[in-house]
Amino acid sequence: MTREIDNSITFPTRLGEYEILRELPGGRSYAAIDGAGRSVVLKRLAADCMLGVALHPHVRDRLLRVRELAHPGVANLIGVEATAWGSMLVWEFVEGKTLEELADELSSPSDLSRLAEEVLLAVQSLHALGIVHGGLHGRNIIVDARRAVKLTHISPLLYDDPRQDAQDVAAALAAIAAGRGWDQQPWEKLRRDAVELGVAGMRRRLSRVMEERTGPPNRVAESRRRRRLLAGAVATATVGLAMAGGVIAYEVRTRPPMPVPPRIAPAAMPDQSDVPTDDAAADSTDSQPAENGDAGGGQ
Repeated sequence: MTREIDNSITFPTRLGEYEILRELPGGRSYAAIDGAGRSVVLKRLAADCMLGVALHPHVRDRLLRVRELAHPGVANLIGVEATAWGSMLVWEFVEGKTLEELADELSSPSDLSRLAEEVLLAVQSLHALGIVHGGLHGRNIIVDARRAVKLTHISPLLYDDPRQDAQDVAAALAAIAAGRGWDQQPWEKLRRDAVELGVAGMRRRLSRVMEERTGPPNRVAESRRRRRLLAGAVATATVGLAMAGGVIAYEVRTRPPMPVPPRIAPAAMPDQSDVPTDDAAADSTDSQPAENGDAGGGQ
């Protein structure tokens, strides 16, 4: 990320150790440089992620799981920071273009189908680790120069239905096809059927569509490629989880867990008697804004 500050910004150019460079598309997130010179993204936490001045316990537990991920297709969650703007998630900055930005470079529906296959594969491997993203859209799916896909800004809210991600990816693909003026029928049908198909079913349907357009692929080579991708993701994540477990255990013995904003005093954390019941947490989730991206999405 280039260290070029947007002089038109109307917000502070520094928050604690972070030098704010620019606001990212979609709002609520900012490209920044931390005190160690790393490129990061600061993402504002929605009000329904907080309980008073501290993280809601359920949100804190989910963020701990996300931070422990060691997945090559998912950006790293570095931590949570209390700032003058409220609590911010600190994410690794991922080099590349968002799916939304890349749309203009796609020359045909077949290009979109091939890219969709990589996106769905990344989402499927995330689900294999027991995590649902919960806020996918065209701005938090990043594609690098090699067309490798990386997901960022996993929602801190409580999502556990993989069909949510299937719906969100299908909607993003349909929006790209509409923006390019391509035939809407197959993409709209994919969007309507996303809940029933799930991520794996969407991949199978796209493969059939690609075969109709370009002929059957080299199935042996394709099967080996997919197995390598999934096996590599799971193996990397397994090792990372084991390492993270040791780190977390050490941190529990020596200092408070990371997702509690470091500038919030421990005394501000609620008593367990104040924690909402599961029904209340569910009501809070149901009352969240219609667009998930405001809570957790968008680089």
